[in-house]
Amino acid sequence: MIGKKLSPIILDIEKQIMQADIYGVKPNYDKEVLRASGALFIHALLDKMYENRRQDLTMDEMIKMSGNAGNEIREIIRKYTGEDSHDYYK
Repeated sequence: MIGKKLSPIILDIEKQIMQADIYGVKPNYDKEVLRASGALFIHALLDKMYENRRQDLTMDEMIKMSGNAGNEIREIIRKYTGEDSHDYYK
């Protein structure tokens, strides 16, 4: 499974970020990193949403809820960065 394969890599990235934060280092990420980290976040979020879903929800309701989550994240990204995440994959 992809989660098991990527987990050690993601955890190592988190560790390096935390170490940089301790020293107050500005990371200077490329623009693509916001796209990639957003994709990673939404992927992990949707995995947990599905895992923890209420059993009384239909698949259509789950799809709608997932779309709502994606739109909320899109708005956060737009609000704080001026970037529209829908433009990332055009």
